Amino acid sequence: LASASATARAFLEARRGMPDTDDAAATERHDLEALLRAAKSLQGEAEERLTKLRAIDISAPTSPVGGGSDSSLVCARGVALANFGPKDLRRLHVEGCDEAQLRAALRSCGPVQLSTEAQQGGGGFLSSLRLPGLPAPWTEQHWRCEGAAPTAAEAERRVMVLALTELAGVACVDAVLGLGGGSSSTIDVREGEDLEIIVRSKDGWTCCRRWRAEADDPEAEESAGWLPEQWVAELARVIADHTVESEEDAMCASRGDLVEVVARHYSGWFFCREWFGFERAAEARRAGWVCSSYLEGNSSNNPAEARALAREALDALIGEVALLESSVATAIGALRDPAHDHSGGRGGQLADGYYSRFCRLASELAEELECIGRAIVDSEHNARDLRPGTVVVVARCENDAGAEDFGFE
Repeated sequence: LASASATARAFLEARRGMPDTDDAAATERHDLEALLRAAKSLQGEAEERLTKLRAIDISAPTSPVGGGSDSSLVCARGVALANFGPKDLRRLHVEGCDEAQLRAALRSCGPVQLSTEAQQGGGGFLSSLRLPGLPAPWTEQHWRCEGAAPTAAEAERRVMVLALTELAGVACVDAVLGLGGGSSSTIDVREGEDLEIIVRSKDGWTCCRRWRAEADDPEAEESAGWLPEQWVAELARVIADHTVESEEDAMCASRGDLVEVVARHYSGWFFCREWFGFERAAEARRAGWVCSSYLEGNSSNNPAEARALAREALDALIGEVALLESSVATAIGALRDPAHDHSGGRGGQLADGYYSRFCRLASELAEELECIGRAIVDSEHNARDLRPGTVVVVARCENDAGAEDFGFE
């Protein structure tokens, strides 16, 4: 990894002092090929580290859509942003089906009467659907989509989703949609209900349980289940004044403030938003990065959480390296084919600045991989400092100026 980073920097420095010669295109191609090899090496290092991280932690629970292999243990406070029950789960499943599957499910009940009308004045389209051949006790049902859709196809899809969501228990429909029997791993919640977030899955699901008033509440474990991540807000209390010089990226917060944690970064900084209750969750709010050490229940000493965040970062980095490799490979092809002129008229050469940008990006990606590795090592060291049996005392006292400080032993 260090070699790949150093090589990228060496490419950049050497290129800056390279004179223009007749064989500049051949020189550029040679350097780009070397850079491509360095990028592939960088990707190999990242994939190897990602494989090792995935082998360390025990697999997380499986989400309703089959995820869980790359989940992160959170253990945080949360709140339900809306009601969620079996009908909502069914609607999510139906919305994930393609149009052919939706039409096949409806046809399994008999003839389908689907009509679409254009609204006057370019107001979009409305669709209605009638199923006269439903089994008892349904016999016949009629649905009409709520609100106009921008296209006729979208209007038809909306009314089909509406109908199939409500047709729960119709065996022929459930068979086509793959909604067979069996218990659901989701949890039913009410809007505004306090939750404990256990696991966040990469596929967009969050495993929660109802907030336990007592640590030994036997019913809390039984009520655990999955919710779509957009149904849950993760909350944290600020335990000390978080002051920054500029709020361009970071956010100032006062001790006692409640914030919503939107995203976590392996560096120990969390992207947060102001929190004024679930009733105002849809409103625009002040947001920015907050150091996790200032948040109650922060995970800076949790190596499992650090590894999960590192896995996410490695996944993103591998994608960026793949894009770099594709760009460099395209540039090499352009240099081999003079008909593809990227030089601004010089023919067979890259435009000024292309190569230096490639090198700079490779160097930054290599440095990012080094930072991820250091973060993992630091979290492991922090965890070893807190061995089982260690007592951590958090003392609140007043300093000479009369302001409260926090001390740790």
